[in-house]
Amino acid sequence: MYAQVHQSFWTDRKIMEDCTPEERYFLLYLLSNPHGNITGVFELGFKQMSVETGYTEDTVRNLINRLQDVHGVIRYSPETREILIINWYKYNWSRSERFLVGVQRAVSGIRCADFRDYIERVLSAIQNTTADIKTVCIPYIYPIPQYVNANVNDSVSVNEERTVTEERTEKEQKPSKKAKAAPKPELTPEEEALEETFNEYRRYRKGFKKAGPFTAEAEQRLRAKLEKAAPGDPVRQAEIIHYCIDRGWVGVWPPKKDEQNTGAKGKKRKRDFEERPVTDDDFKDLFVDLTQDPPEQDAAAAGGAP
Repeated sequence: MYAQVHQSFWTDRKIMEDCTPEERYFLLYLLSNPHGNITGVFELGFKQMSVETGYTEDTVRNLINRLQDVHGVIRYSPETREILIINWYKYNWSRSERFLVGVQRAVSGIRCADFRDYIERVLSAIQNTTADIKTVCIPYIYPIPQYVNANVNDSVSVNEERTVTEERTEKEQKPSKKAKAAPKPELTPEEEALEETFNEYRRYRKGFKKAGPFTAEAEQRLRAKLEKAAPGDPVRQAEIIHYCIDRGWVGVWPPKKDEQNTGAKGKKRKRDFEERPVTDDDFKDLFVDLTQDPPEQDAAAAGGAP
């Protein structure tokens, strides 16, 4: 089944001038919700309407109250939880005999006696006249039950609830522009020099086409690696970066003398000597000047003399 919503719904003076946006939206929901039928009377509870529209149950009660008592476009029976759409027949019925028979059968399913009697009066009037259905006007003469403890003239409550909810959601999703950023800790001259070295490394790394992007995660790993090699020493950490840049390396590795090498059996060992250039003094004991006579002890041993 489908319901017809005429285009004049959006240009009707009563809808445009008297109804709030929330009331228009809710009325459109009542006209097209999946629980309707050809009579324009259907059962629908507050909780179900709340779930399907997104409004709270209190807001739904307020909207039902205003559409009934202020605008007069619907009726609601709290005993049977049925809703009657006034003038539904003008836009959704036809004079087809088969259609009217179907309406007659559906009327028997209406539980509210006042609603059932009203639809029967409308059906009888259409069957007994040849006038256009839209010109048939059957007033609703039954008493309107007062069931909502709300001020029918208070149309602001719906708007306020919607506005407050939207503002709360926006504040939760978007950071406040007025919120001040947390102050950054002051850096020592050595730490500032290290940060400048990182900036230099970023510019240097861009020169390698095959190098991957220097992401925030990569920088975090590099900082951890430098801290492990030179704990709490920003000067030494900057020297390590320059050490790698000077050698044309893309990555950063501490020099070997700053690392602990691991042997085959997993035991850690360190170099215990100092690297330095080799001089002539290192070889003075390795060579003998053959132009000089050997010492007496050495000569006797060589000649076999007693």
